[in-house]
Amino acid sequence: MEALNPAALSKDVLGSREMPRLGRNTAELELDAVFELAVAGMSELTPRANRKGEAGRSDEVVVIETVPGGLRAEEDQEIHQAIWSVMPVLDYIIYEARRNHIRLILCLVNNLDNFGGKAQYVKWAQAAGANLTNSTDSFFYDPTVKGYYKDYVKAILTRRNSYSGIRYSDEPAIFAWELMNEPRCVSNSSGPHLQAWIAEMAAYVKSLDAKHLVAVGIEGFYGTGIAERLGFNPGDWAASLCSDFIQNSAVENIDFASVHAYPDSWLPKASMEEKLRYLSSWVDSHLNDSEHILKKPVLFSEVGYLQHVEGNSTVDRDILLRVVYDKIYDSARKLQAGGGALIWQLMVEGTHMYHDDFSLVARDHPSTYKLITEQSCRLQMLYENDRDPDWQCAIQP
Repeated sequence: MEALNPAALSKDVLGSREMPRLGRNTAELELDAVFELAVAGMSELTPRANRKGEAGRSDEVVVIETVPGGLRAEEDQEIHQAIWSVMPVLDYIIYEARRNHIRLILCLVNNLDNFGGKAQYVKWAQAAGANLTNSTDSFFYDPTVKGYYKDYVKAILTRRNSYSGIRYSDEPAIFAWELMNEPRCVSNSSGPHLQAWIAEMAAYVKSLDAKHLVAVGIEGFYGTGIAERLGFNPGDWAASLCSDFIQNSAVENIDFASVHAYPDSWLPKASMEEKLRYLSSWVDSHLNDSEHILKKPVLFSEVGYLQHVEGNSTVDRDILLRVVYDKIYDSARKLQAGGGALIWQLMVEGTHMYHDDFSLVARDHPSTYKLITEQSCRLQMLYENDRDPDWQCAIQP
């Protein structure tokens, strides 16, 4: 397995084996997840490796808890030691991923404060004497906070794996770095700060690691820059969060665009038919903009459905997921911008204590798992053969 050269990345790479097209997300990074992916034929795992709390013990499911770094205050040393004491676990996950031909997208920080996230950075800066309000928007513009983030990024990217001896910046199993999961701002006037932060941090990551791709991690909402795109948002609220799919993704050092899709969460009062129409237009819009405006691949890096909610069914989730899979497949077959889709979130057995309302286990949801493996099959056939693979791996309606 060789690392992908970002300098050679274009939409043409979508016709090769290098661009992952199918995979899963997980907030709790389990070793079993690597093996399950290999068995299913999937090629990508996106761990959310930034949970705050007690380090996982050997007798329980391993949770990678890399609380954002850049710690300088005396009182933070105990936390700092706890963080880096679990890094060998991440080393091993990466080591096993490479042995099983799985590529990883590693997210560097979370927007959500229930994982520590950007709010924790602001608290650390305040504790160190920075004159900041409680608004987490300062994460994107305060020099002290940005310095903390850069310190952490440098520590991660320059780390040498304790099992393989390979630096993370040279690791073939790492496909890409994600700057932040779902960056948002509190004030709608902070959009320029977010845009500048993306440009600065993407360039910083590239200065440390020229071998891996970089993505923003945005949800894909459209800003006010192109008024005619606002109709594709799930509501007026989406444009007030300061992220802008086209502007954010167009940054020079961002190698591919990222989009999330949660039609059930974004449109809670809509009928199933309305959600289907919305999801179809959402996917089409981002595929078209990535192909014709950004001229970059696009990865639907989170596709989720509220499974554990009264009235929702596995059948509905499968219908929605099939919409995304079919559109991605059609785009890939034409060598266009569609780069893949990752479900949120496929879990392994024995991890129910970590489930959220979107989680599923393959054994409990065989129809969804079959849909996933069939998509994996037909995309793999698309890589390896010039003939149309539909006859062998078709997803039945």
